[in-house]
Amino acid sequence: MTSLTQTIKSALESKKSLKIAFIGDSITSAEWVHPNWREILEYVFQLELTKLLDDWKLPSWGIRCFNYEFDGSTTTDIRKFVENGTIPTDFDLVIYQLGDNDRFTKLTPAEYLENIKRTLTKFTGQIILCSNPAASNNLANTNYQKTYYPCFTQLSPDSKIISADLFTEFQKLDLTKLYTLININGNDVAGIKPGGIDFLHPNQLGNAFIAKIILEKAFQIPFNPEKYLEDAKNDIMFPTY
Repeated sequence: MTSLTQTIKSALESKKSLKIAFIGDSITSAEWVHPNWREILEYVFQLELTKLLDDWKLPSWGIRCFNYEFDGSTTTDIRKFVENGTIPTDFDLVIYQLGDNDRFTKLTPAEYLENIKRTLTKFTGQIILCSNPAASNNLANTNYQKTYYPCFTQLSPDSKIISADLFTEFQKLDLTKLYTLININGNDVAGIKPGGIDFLHPNQLGNAFIAKIILEKAFQIPFNPEKYLEDAKNDIMFPTY
């Protein structure tokens, strides 16, 4: 059992509850696809803790996940939401997915990094920090790698942080299979034409791979995205992974 899994188990046993916050932009919301990576993580957490505790009710009732995503938000927005109390800070576990929307406001990497540092100091619980996943667009990936991605790598060695490098791990995969969603209305800001493939927002399989990376990097819980989605497609009540 990993130390993080033990922390979750101990919190459930002692407090009978565990509060998990998902924080980020539209990649975190994933409102366009179900199951998305947030939903998958909640499901796996409850199932794994049921095994460890030999009790279904405590994980099912005790694990509460809160969606603090804001579509189109920047690190400046997230910092302000935390500082003004819109996003609470007393979670047992925070999963913060760092976005790339700051490029639209021309925020410098130094300002981006400072926003994140100020935000992270406010949280009292364990933090899992995720980079932006690689897009299926070379220009977007090149720009991210030159600007904000180094901020993630600079923060990763912090002993208080567990990092999940979605950017690097996604590049090991066939991105054409993870980005297939058709954006009917397009996205002028991002350069996506009406009816074009959205190269920034992962599909169902892409979301399952985000869950896999976080589960395996932070919790050492093996996860097979294809197996999980196949079971779900076949109406298996408790999809295996």
